[in-house]
Amino acid sequence: LDPGLSVQIMPNPFGDHAIIRLEGREIGKGIFNLLDAQGRSVRSQQFSGNQFRIDRNDIKSGLYFFRIDAEGRTI
Repeated sequence: LDPGLSVQIMPNPFGDHAIIRLEGREIGKGIFNLLDAQGRSVRSQQFSGNQFRIDRNDIKSGLYFFRIDAEGRTI
């Protein structure tokens, strides 16, 4: 994780949606990637700015990881 950046996901665990907030520096555009426990992409979503929403839709209950690609870096 970028040392000047923190990530908050609210609520966790989430119900029908979650808000992802990036704090510590301004983020332009990026891609949020949700990965299952085997590292397979479950959802990929473009975003702009330091806060965005991800809707649950058809995501099953379980343990997930995420990767954020923004400004030529992986967070």
